[in-house]
Amino acid sequence: MGNKKDIQQVEAVAKEFRMTEEERREFGDFLEYEKVTGNGGTKNERVPTVEQMFTRRLS
Repeated sequence: MGNKKDIQQVEAVAKEFRMTEEERREFGDFLEYEKVTGNGGTKNERVPTVEQMFTRRLS
C-alpha cells in the first residue's frame, strides 16, 4: 500500500476524473502493480495511455 502522499495523489486524480469507487480502486491496483513490476516512479519514462490504464487487468 502506498504512503499518505501517494494515496492523496490517487484520490485527487480520482476526483478530477470523477471515478466511481470501483474505478478508483482499480486505478490504485493498477498503480501498485506497476510499482511492483518496476514500471512506476520517477524513473519510468514510459507514459501509459488512459486506455492502457483501464484495460489492463491483474492476474
